[in-house]
Amino acid sequence: MPLIAEKHGTCSYPIIPDEGTYFSLGLNLNQKYDISKILSDAGFVPGNNKYKTSEMKAAVADAVGGKPAFSCKGQLIDEIWVCLTKDLKVRDCGMAANSCGKTAEIPPFKARSDLEDDSEGDSDNSGDSEGINVL
Repeated sequence: MPLIAEKHGTCSYPIIPDEGTYFSLGLNLNQKYDISKILSDAGFVPGNNKYKTSEMKAAVADAVGGKPAFSCKGQLIDEIWVCLTKDLKVRDCGMAANSCGKTAEIPPFKARSDLEDDSEGDSDNSGDSEGINVL
């Protein structure tokens, strides 16, 4: 068994039988549960605004059907998790990953194409590495 299959996704075997299926499913779930769109549609946008974490969690929970977990680095949201059962149904996430305070900021996002443009020097922000990279 390849190393990555020994570490990631083992709890979902045999529903997800191999690495290709695991990563393909991950991409599909990212599209299905588009957290950036969910937050934006609820009025939470990247920038220097501080939002109540409880309100952002409620917006995500309403959209996906289960309580998410938020992870922050300082005041910035670093990760938002949507948790699934072994048969890929949304479930409430546990409290372990909720490291955000009462308020948090959504950092600016950079799409992969923006990063490639920056590396070519076509942007005024070349060399700027802040924000979350969206693949």
